Amino acid sequence: MDINKSTGRKIKDVRISLNMSQEELAFMAGISVSCLSKLERGEQSATLSTLEKVADALAISVTDLIDNEKLRINPSSYIIISTENLSPEQSLKLKWIAKIVSSW
Repeated sequence: MDINKSTGRKIKDVRISLNMSQEELAFMAGISVSCLSKLERGEQSATLSTLEKVADALAISVTDLIDNEKLRINPSSYIIISTENLSPEQSLKLKWIAKIVSSW
């Protein structure tokens, strides 16, 4: 498997394990949903800057994204918040805040 496909697969796997939509991750990373979708399918090479943005939004390192080893997500490192009664915008903002707080 080439580097674009393996990195894209890892981005998707981590995103799904965190119950994040493509829209949420793209928003948090500051990239378009179209770009994220192409990255996840391995159809687009990512710049280092884009990899850093995506890794930061997933609270992992760039090395974790490009390493061939299977990444083990520690759920205790993430804050679980119920967002049922929030608007989509409020939900995204809250997840972004939780990500920042959990990195302290």
